[in-house]
Amino acid sequence: MMQSGGPAWVLWSSSFLLGVVVLQWLCISLMNGYRPASGLADLSETGNLWHLTRNPELLEQAKTHGWVAISPERCRPLARMFNRAHLLALPRRAVYVFSTLPGRAHVRQNVSQRQMVGLLMLDAAAVSGGVYTRSRDGAVALLEGYDGPAQVVE
Repeated sequence: MMQSGGPAWVLWSSSFLLGVVVLQWLCISLMNGYRPASGLADLSETGNLWHLTRNPELLEQAKTHGWVAISPERCRPLARMFNRAHLLALPRRAVYVFSTLPGRAHVRQNVSQRQMVGLLMLDAAAVSGGVYTRSRDGAVALLEGYDGPAQVVE
């Protein structure tokens, strides 16, 4: 008489679940992934980058000092950058900006149902560190964050 279940069933279902998770990760990386930027000069035609923020402290800092420091740790914990060039690399936190002035669709997709407090115009020349771009919507991921001049867009 054969027994149903047992260790073989657990091993098979665990392998299947792991396969589904890896397949989902690869699909997300390919569809929404970022690629390394070819150069800092290619980031923006106008020399400016645009950052949507929910943080009123950043707006106040830009208004009073004309300078902001945005670290990846201050951004949403679940907002992770998938590296399309290295599909199996772990997703990383980053500061997200746009190379063009974001429209309503950008706001809806990237602020994720949260109330946007303001829009900052940043200087592309002040960007340093790892820079990745997503061509479909002009999004730019700054792995080291941003520390430089900023203006509040009214």
